[in-house]
Amino acid sequence: FTREEMQSVTTRLAELWKQIAPEELADCKATADRLKDEYDAAKAALPPGALKRDKGKKKHQLILVEGKGEKPKRARTAYLIFCDRYRNQIMKDVHPDPTSKFTREEMQTVTTRLAEMWKNVDPRELEQCKLEAEMCKDEYKKLKEAYVPPVYAAKGKNGKKSLANGGKPKRPRTAYLLFAEDCRARLKKTSPDLSFTDVSRVVSSEWKELPDGKKNAYIRTAEKEQEKHRVAKANWEAKHLVDNGLTGLAPA
Repeated sequence: FTREEMQSVTTRLAELWKQIAPEELADCKATADRLKDEYDAAKAALPPGALKRDKGKKKHQLILVEGKGEKPKRARTAYLIFCDRYRNQIMKDVHPDPTSKFTREEMQTVTTRLAEMWKNVDPRELEQCKLEAEMCKDEYKKLKEAYVPPVYAAKGKNGKKSLANGGKPKRPRTAYLLFAEDCRARLKKTSPDLSFTDVSRVVSSEWKELPDGKKNAYIRTAEKEQEKHRVAKANWEAKHLVDNGLTGLAPA
């Protein structure tokens, strides 16, 4: 679903809600009251603090490798940029009293009116919003490329199979090795009689002549493997240090 399609679904539901039959409205309210009673009863049976959310679940988690830069926020779309221009004014029209909270129906009205305005947006303003969205997207890409997330210590048991050398992760494959694996598999089917030397010669030749678009796809895959290896290696090194420390404390 695109954002615009999801907005259309929300708008249609809001229109249906406005025209709901009294009998169906009463039935919905009765169901809502019953569900609320069941929730309250289940909540009362839990110990204090059981439903408390841990908003900073990684706040106190051990950082193995420090990150670089600040994680960028998602780039805003043309529709969101358009909404930013008119949301405050529509909110004032729908809810003029600043001392009271918005109701769910009022917030839905704001969303609906913004969606209707977007459908009839002036072509010049639409181009402005799209241009601004492209600028936001370019800025987001630059920040994302510069950002390196921190590596946190893994919690609990490692669910993956142990690798050789005490579980130490294998070195990531390069773009050329990824291409070579695909090429060798293809040659094994089409030319099974080729020697290892001949296969290596064909792989090297085809890699040099590979178009930039296809070559970049292998490069991106290799970069993803390198990032996964960086995280896995940091976790392994931390576990290795802890295990050695515990071994040193063991009685002789």
